[in-house]
Amino acid sequence: MFGNSKKKLVIKPYVSPTHNKDKAEIIWIALAISIQKIFTLNVERMSFDELYGKCYDIVLFKKQDLLYNGIKNQINIYLNNELIKLNSITNELLLRSISDLFDNFTLSVSRVRDIAMYLENDYIKTRQKLTIPKLGLIAFRDKIMLNISIKLKTKQILLRMIEDDRNGLIVDKYLIRKILDILYNISIHEKVGSNTYKDEFEHIFLEETCKYYTSEASSLMQSLRGEESETMDIDMDIDSGSNNIFNICGDYMKRAEIRIIQENNRVDTYILRITEDKLKNVINTTWITDNAEILLTMPKGFKDLIEQHRIIDLKRMYMLYQRPGVSISNMLQKHFGEYIRNTALEILNLPIISTSTTGSSTGSTTGSSGSSGSGSVSSYTYYITKLIDLKNKCLHIISSAFNSNKMYYKMVKDIYEDLLNMDTKCVSYLVNYIDELLRIGTNKTTNIELLIKNNTTSSSSSSTSIAITIPKCISMSLNDQHGEQLVDYIISLFKHIHDKDIFENHYKINLSKRLLGHKSNSEEWEKYILSKLKAECGYQYSAKMEGMLTDLVISKQLMDNFRLQQTKSDQIGSTTGSGSDTDVHNGQGEESSISTSSSSSSSNSTTNSSIVGDTSTIVGVGGMGRANAGGVRLELDIMILTAGNWPVTVPSAPIYYPTPIASTMNIFNVYYADRHGGRRLTWLPQLGTADM
Repeated sequence: MFGNSKKKLVIKPYVSPTHNKDKAEIIWIALAISIQKIFTLNVERMSFDELYGKCYDIVLFKKQDLLYNGIKNQINIYLNNELIKLNSITNELLLRSISDLFDNFTLSVSRVRDIAMYLENDYIKTRQKLTIPKLGLIAFRDKIMLNISIKLKTKQILLRMIEDDRNGLIVDKYLIRKILDILYNISIHEKVGSNTYKDEFEHIFLEETCKYYTSEASSLMQSLRGEESETMDIDMDIDSGSNNIFNICGDYMKRAEIRIIQENNRVDTYILRITEDKLKNVINTTWITDNAEILLTMPKGFKDLIEQHRIIDLKRMYMLYQRPGVSISNMLQKHFGEYIRNTALEILNLPIISTSTTGSSTGSTTGSSGSSGSGSVSSYTYYITKLIDLKNKCLHIISSAFNSNKMYYKMVKDIYEDLLNMDTKCVSYLVNYIDELLRIGTNKTTNIELLIKNNTTSSSSSSTSIAITIPKCISMSLNDQHGEQLVDYIISLFKHIHDKDIFENHYKINLSKRLLGHKSNSEEWEKYILSKLKAECGYQYSAKMEGMLTDLVISKQLMDNFRLQQTKSDQIGSTTGSGSDTDVHNGQGEESSISTSSSSSSSNSTTNSSIVGDTSTIVGVGGMGRANAGGVRLELDIMILTAGNWPVTVPSAPIYYPTPIASTMNIFNVYYADRHGGRRLTWLPQLGTADM
């Protein structure tokens, strides 16, 4: 009947027949004595297996409450005894005693937890009681760390040790960190809204830090201002780029940086990470934010750092103002922009410099100097080189000190565009400055202060201010790095000009005067600058100006051929041209212009005139004609100008030439008509010269 049925096997917990529930309290009395020995570290002859068995028996007797509350009471008894000892200790020894007590106490609590492991697994988890280690931390907090006397003395000692550390004294940093770890550990299991670490240390620590650094920053500022007043009457013959020059802003920032680094080291050493952000906010406020505006506007401040080109100090200032949590990051950019704008306006608003330059019209775009007097610098050179110097200096500061911040680059671009487009004065200055550089002048040179970044220096954050001696007429090859660099600087200003058509018109006028007057120093440099303008504005922008240079080349070729033909004619004794050929016109109605230079062998006179055509398709030619007319022998240097390329006007009134000159002109008319049928030449003598 029961053969196929299976009975479930149940194993019941073992209950010792020699124990009963009345003996649980007796077991606890012996166990309590052993627990006190554990707390006093008197465990040499103690059997932890035996103690575990006693705890196990009490749990089996259903006396878990007796065991749990008994352990809790033993913890409190031990801590009360230790509190009496701590109250008699003062100074730094108190912190060391608390540290040693906490280490021994946590070790002892972990041993008690081990012998009561069965209680942990059976009773504490099911009843959701605090674990024995948590009981220990809470008891240590309430009995020791929150004791009024211990709490007050601990805070005072901690704050005094931290202040001593800030003052440069030697302190036990490991001990400070140990006490702060204790405060943090006993705060982990606290209820929301209660935190022993924050309430008993962090708040007062941040308040004292704020007071300490506010006082120090204020005292430093007053001290530096006192040093400034003492050094105002001292003549400092030091290069403006030297970092040895006294500067309140720079010295203040050095101290601020040192303090910030020191506080970061304290966080790494003993201040807890949870306080790091709050501590940084205090440092940023006391050292940077509170004095930010003063440092940027005061004498011996930010402006001096820029003018002295103190890259290291400027970089330090930028990094401090850009620190996370600092709400003044735009303030530095604003004042940097104001400096650039105000300095540029000062340059542009300065009166015209008095020079001994000849042939220049002040404030005009139609002429510029051909040479400079001894020791003089033209107004255009002064203005443009100052603007170039200012821009290069600011760009170098941005790249070296301001971490190549794109917002700063854009700010410089916007400021220069505003300034250079206020009126046409800046366009006039730039055009005439280029004209001065390209004109043939004296052998004197002009020192142009340019900031050249030293690319070979990798570790240094400072720059070198190099005075480059550039010949006034740029008498250097295209491979010269400074010459090409100067052109790049000029083009960098040109890029900011909006009315580039105005620049083109003025540039063409000056270019024509250089070419027609044979005042251009270098055809290579003329082409190089035009290539830069073409790269910036396109082919059409520079096409006519390039055509002017082409006219010179073709004129020279035609002139060489004309001279060769006249030489052959003289050798065979033939006569070329006659008075009846004075004007060569065809039915096409087209003209070309000729610039001629003539000389008389009898009167030692030389005449230079120009001929201009009325269509842009005319190819310019040049030549020299020789003729005998009443014993007078002339030599003409002729330039053919393409109509439409050159900014010249055809004279409206008729011009009557002397017979020798007219005869020579007729010879060239016949020669040119034979080779370029359908083109008409118009002579422009007002553009030529005559040497008598």
